[in-house]
Amino acid sequence: MNTVFLDFNTRAKEVNDYFIFLESLEKQTTKLAVFDPAGTYKIQSLDPELEKTLKANGLLLLYN
Repeated sequence: MNTVFLDFNTRAKEVNDYFIFLESLEKQTTKLAVFDPAGTYKIQSLDPELEKTLKANGLLLLYN
């Protein structure tokens, strides 16, 4: 039974970390860095469609 609680707590922390990440992206305290073919990083704003996808993934995490 201990393993079930340990697994639950691990998964709950992962979901919580994901939502903290989403919140920081939404508040723009975290930016996306994209590696381009020239070998440099380009800082990019969060695309609204990507934001929707990330939020939907969060709901799927909660469901599972």
